[in-house]
Amino acid sequence: MLAKIQAYESKLLECPAAFFPPLCPTCQESRTLRVHELRRREFWFCLAQEVKRVVSVVLRVVCKACNHRTTVLPGFALPHKRYLLAVVSDASELYLLDDSATYESAARSGGQPLFHDAEGSALARSTVHRWIGFLGSLVLLLGSATALLREADPTFSPLVEMRDISARRYRSETRRECLERAHRLLRVRSRLLKAINIDLFPRIATAAAWT
Repeated sequence: MLAKIQAYESKLLECPAAFFPPLCPTCQESRTLRVHELRRREFWFCLAQEVKRVVSVVLRVVCKACNHRTTVLPGFALPHKRYLLAVVSDASELYLLDDSATYESAARSGGQPLFHDAEGSALARSTVHRWIGFLGSLVLLLGSATALLREADPTFSPLVEMRDISARRYRSETRRECLERAHRLLRVRSRLLKAINIDLFPRIATAAAWT
């Protein structure tokens, strides 16, 4: 994973324009983006039973038409999340697809806690709870991804990806709906990768303004 982050940074420094979205996420104009800045960003990834940290950069672009600034993330990252996408999605899928899983078990690797190399603290169950809440909040992205999958695979039906959430996993209707959306988003992401080898993150998510 470290090599992947380093390769991304080298390519970004060499050619930032290669990471530009095709359209401005705000005004939907094309060819209006330019580099605003390269911002320092710390990424956390898992190696064996430890959480490792590496400092890199992410691209910020500004639209010449509407002056809106957007952070363009690499495919392995999520906004406002230090942990890499793979860690977030793996833990979230474990909880959402396995009725016997708990937030605590989803925060482990191979049944063992994940410890931070610098602090000695372990990945908390509350962190997994927040990750799933974030994924379940991406309503616009889920709609865009579902529409794209319908075009790519005429046999796809959103009803197939729906799943009943156990009542013991939520205390409110709002949380139940959030869990269902997070589950559908991860399933649609998986189906898109298999159908047309396109990932939702980061370009489609950036176009949907991560909402």
